[in-house]
Amino acid sequence: MWKKYISETSCTESFPWDFSACRVISFVGGGGKTTLMDYWARLLAAKYNKVLVTTTTHLQMPPVSRFAMDSEEIHRIWDRSFYAVIGTAEGAKISTPNGRLLERAVNQADYVLIEADGSKHLPCKIPNETEPVIYEKTDLVVAVFGMSALGKPIKEVCFRLTETEQFLEKKRGEVLTEEDAAKILSSKQGSRKAVGDRAYVVVLNQCDTIEQRLSAERIARMLLKQGVAHILLVSFSEQERGLFDRGNRNE
Repeated sequence: MWKKYISETSCTESFPWDFSACRVISFVGGGGKTTLMDYWARLLAAKYNKVLVTTTTHLQMPPVSRFAMDSEEIHRIWDRSFYAVIGTAEGAKISTPNGRLLERAVNQADYVLIEADGSKHLPCKIPNETEPVIYEKTDLVVAVFGMSALGKPIKEVCFRLTETEQFLEKKRGEVLTEEDAAKILSSKQGSRKAVGDRAYVVVLNQCDTIEQRLSAERIARMLLKQGVAHILLVSFSEQERGLFDRGNRNE
């Protein structure tokens, strides 16, 4: 995993902030939320005993070795030093878990990572009036943006086209620019919607080429000027991508 952290403060070795103050983390936006969430959950599970992954919307069905339907199954997974995933099974996906199970599991977990937004696998997202669904106990909101969206027509890379056209004041055939990305990620009508006074981190994902990394650095500088203090630039290798789907078949 390649990464570069741009911030008003220093970063830790493994993560760009002190996780001790951010126990419940919600992920919004597009362009790699599930991959990022899986990667961080694995790192946290290697250090802490009880890491929980869930969703307030929908999430890909996890490997059987990670999926729990009740508290006993959650603890069996934790005892194997894996992170546990809870939710309501709906075919190839899971949705929000039972309220009692969620509340109990959140209270018992050391860390909770929540997919709180959907983007239909597109790299850019403007929320509609009902999105995102931020869990009330969330301490930190992580907004993800896929750098592959830049320079391409909005209609090809953005989820919620009507909302995107209205927000950016552009037609769907126009291309998405660095300035557009900064506007989306810094706005309370964009990725910062419903964040409130919670901690906020932007992750510019898919920095796979030199050009994309330089572009991400320019967006990061814009965001710093607009009051976003923590921006992480990342790129996952092919091997690191899609781990949530495949799981570790040796587990």
